[in-house]
Parts: sequence; structure tokens; C-alpha cells
Amino acid sequence: MATRSVALYLERERGLAAALARRDRAAVRGQLADDFVARSAASQDVDSADPWLRRETAPGLAAGQVRELSVLEVDDLAVVSFLLDRAAPGKSGAGVEFVVDVWRQSSQRLLSRSVSQATKAPPRPPRPSGRE
Repeated sequence: MATRSVALYLERERGLAAALARRDRAAVRGQLADDFVARSAASQDVDSADPWLRRETAPGLAAGQVRELSVLEVDDLAVVSFLLDRAAPGKSGAGVEFVVDVWRQSSQRLLSRSVSQATKAPPRPPRPSGRE
């Protein structure tokens, strides 16, 4: 059973992923802190909101599906880690990223995102068929 924090941030992260998939920059920007930064293991650069948004809303980038989320709350911060599937359905392991987001709880804004390619991500859970 998910805790209140996990349920809250799962909804928040899925909403952010959905806004990115729709390429709705205004909706995404509304969830980012003014001093938002993003880092990737693939680059030594630190991006601010605008370059990150351009990259994440670029044509051809697969939408992400959030799974395996956990939350650590410390004072006014929530450290949220999860797997982000960018693989096509039926493809296991390919296109899975490990993401760590830091949210300011009082403003409900995303302060930072760190992303790395998952090397041994667990497979996606099977979808229930309704016959179980």
C-alpha cells in the first residue's frame, strides 16, 4: 500500500510526465521553481529550465511512464526517485531512466532533476488481464 507521500508525488510526477508528453510548456513551467536545474549523467552541463524544456519537448522523444517511485521528506524538501520508462511497450529494459527529483513542499515546485540511464532496471510489471 502506498503512503500518502508516495501517492501525492506519484500523481505529481505522472502529471509532469503527461504535460511533457503533450509538449505543454506552460503546464510544465508552472510546476518548476524559478531556479530549477537539471543534470544528466550523459552530460557535464547543468541546464536551467528553458534548455531542459526544449530538450524534453523535442519531437521524437518518447513520453515517459513513471514507476517504482519512492519519497524521502526532509524539512521542506521531498526527494523523489523513480524509474521513467521511455521504451515502447513490450521492450524490457531499453529506454529506462533513473530519475531523482527534489521538490519544495511548501511551493509544490520542482527544484532539480537528475537523470541517469538505468543499467539493470527491473522489468515492467505485467498488466493485469482481469482473469487473476
